[in-house]
Amino acid sequence: MSSTEDQVDASPAPYLAANLNEPTKSSLQEIVHDSVIAVGGYWRPASATIRLLEELAELAEAIHDESKDLASITEELADVFFISTCLANQFGVALPDRHVVSGEDAASLESKMLLLVQICGRLARVINYYDGPKNLKKSESLTPIGDIVAQIHAVLRSVARQLRVDLDLAVRSKAAKSRVRDSGRFPMSFDPSTADSLTEFRSVTEASDCSFARQAKIWGAPTWNVTKSLHHNVDQVIPFLISFTKATRHESLDGFVIAPSLPYQNTSISKLSRSFEGLLKAINRGDPARSPCLDGNIAKAGWQFEFNGRRLFVSVFSPLYPGGHPRAAHRDFVLFQPEESFDEHRVGSAYSESEVIRTAVRRKFQERGLWYPEEVIDSRIEGHIYLLPLRKGDPPVEWWLRGTDQLVLF
Repeated sequence: MSSTEDQVDASPAPYLAANLNEPTKSSLQEIVHDSVIAVGGYWRPASATIRLLEELAELAEAIHDESKDLASITEELADVFFISTCLANQFGVALPDRHVVSGEDAASLESKMLLLVQICGRLARVINYYDGPKNLKKSESLTPIGDIVAQIHAVLRSVARQLRVDLDLAVRSKAAKSRVRDSGRFPMSFDPSTADSLTEFRSVTEASDCSFARQAKIWGAPTWNVTKSLHHNVDQVIPFLISFTKATRHESLDGFVIAPSLPYQNTSISKLSRSFEGLLKAINRGDPARSPCLDGNIAKAGWQFEFNGRRLFVSVFSPLYPGGHPRAAHRDFVLFQPEESFDEHRVGSAYSESEVIRTAVRRKFQERGLWYPEEVIDSRIEGHIYLLPLRKGDPPVEWWLRGTDQLVLF
């Protein structure tokens, strides 16, 4: 695992890393996603897993019930495929179009159903950790959701081949029927993979000179309620931030973005500094691991914000920053990036690829005649990089010295 100093040496904000060689989502994934969004959005992963196990039981009943026709079995196969795909979508997984389990076609239907139960049980175990009360043992490891769902799909396709069923057609048909049957059936639900805050933040990632930004896997916080207090809004964020920090190590998530609303437009970096300090303090109070990070020496090399036992790099974006500034945005955003994301994508001074990336980004800024805050970044004081100065020559923003709880603006 790389040190904080390695990460600070990476490309400028947003420090977003993603594997550009990852496969894009399959056409069936996109069809499932569009159908889910059309009828109200994704369920919480724990609720979806319960539904998956329910559909798995119905599939088993259909296969073992001699009175059930092939159409009923086909529909249940599509249900299991559909809901497992939803879980993959929620964690940003790009599933292969085909995944083969060796020797499965020769097995009996009963053996395949037993295998499906075992695989879905493993999926439930993972989701119960990400979105439930389960804690992992120190020696315990998890299989990524993408690998598990790919195995589920492989067995479902094997069953479909044995029964001479077109599973792809069945899933497409289910998606089309769902748009009609389930429209208005369920209340609109929130999921961090489709959050409004994430949708708004895309304008920042698309404008970024960081070559990885557009492919980054990011979750978003619930919409900020301007009629409620800072602490009320942070209370709504905390459960999703906890799930994010649990999942990021195994699911390669790159960031979690909050779009806090201000009671009035920030007019100075000092006011933005106070707002940011207040937000971090409120999040720190909700940390289940009770990290003392904000009590440490933030101006020391090696310091980093922590939440739920994960080291997170933080970036503030704001309309205060002029056009061309690496943190310029149409509204305020605060982005949290896990240390694992940097290591996963080999970003940091320990990796030769990082120097190439950093040089390319700095060259882009120079070619456009824009200021790149290399003097702040090269200082290796991470606290100075969370909230950048407005322009070249301005002193580092020591946000941790500027505000008090009484001056929180978010």
